Parts: sequence; C-alpha cells; structure tokens
Amino acid sequence: MVEMGLVPLTMDCNRIFKTLSSENSIQFATLYFNLVVEVGPNPNLMTFSTLIYTFCKQKRLDKAFHLYCSMIQKVVTPNLVVYNILIENLFKHGKLEAGQHFLCEVLDYGTKFDVVIFSSIIGAFVWIENFRRAVEVYYAILMANILPNIVTYNNFIDGLCKKGQILEGKLTDTVLYNV
Repeated sequence: MVEMGLVPLTMDCNRIFKTLSSENSIQFATLYFNLVVEVGPNPNLMTFSTLIYTFCKQKRLDKAFHLYCSMIQKVVTPNLVVYNILIENLFKHGKLEAGQHFLCEVLDYGTKFDVVIFSSIIGAFVWIENFRRAVEVYYAILMANILPNIVTYNNFIDGLCKKGQILEGKLTDTVLYNV
C-alpha cells in the first residue's frame, strides 16, 4: 500500500494496533508504529494510548514512558486515560517514587483528576499493601469534593480480602462508609 503511494487512515492504523496489541504482538505493533511515524498518517491519541496500555500490560514501563515522551514531542495531548494507565502501572509495579513524581508532574500541568484516576491510585496502593497511603488518597479525594464510587470502595475491600486480611477489610469498610 505504501509502495503505491497510498497512506492509510489513522483510524485504520489504530485498528491494526489494537489487533496486534490484543494478540500480544507488541514487536509487530512497534515495527508498524515506526512505519506509521515515518510515512504517515500521524499517530493520534488512540494510537498512543493503545500502545502505552500494551507496553504497561507487558510490564515494559520504560517503553511506555518512551512512547509517552514521543507523544508529547508530537504535540498529542494526553488525556486522563493515558495518565491513568501510566500512574496505575507505576504504582502496581512498586515504582512508588516514580509514580508519585509523575503524579505531581501531571498535577503541575493543571490536570484535574477524576474519581477513576484516584480509585486507580487507591487500588495500586492497596495492591502493594500500602493501606495507609490508600486511605490518605481516599481522604484527599473527599477534601477535593470528589465523591468516591463503588470502584473506590471495591479496591479497598477486594485488595484487603485477597491479601488474606478479611478482618481489616471489614474494618476498613466500616470506617470508610462512616466518614
């Protein structure tokens, strides 16, 4: 197609990226991404978010952040989905300092987080068994007048129960609902 001078639509390229990503063919997705960058069309937010998600899913955060930097260089503005993917995976993979630094950086851009991102952060802290920080984030969202949702509470309860701390899970459930 490219040899014939035809450039595919971004939408078509994104379908290919999604298919390659869902098949865990990240090597082919990366090669295809490099080709798209070289000959067009320009990658868009969907392109970047799909590949960033795929790299994170495969625990290749370095590649995900390299792609994030490329996204910024190409003046493609990240959205809450991209931030959520990156922040959640930094925390889930135990990179707390990097996660907190990135979180502060994103907030410095003036980004307004929603309950989804805060719930993901809580879930990540619970995942690494840092319940104190999870509760601190919970109170921070209350102070920001953001109402927790069912996912927020499920992150606490599921995380505690899966870690074999059912008693603490019940205690946390009682404490959070009585705030």
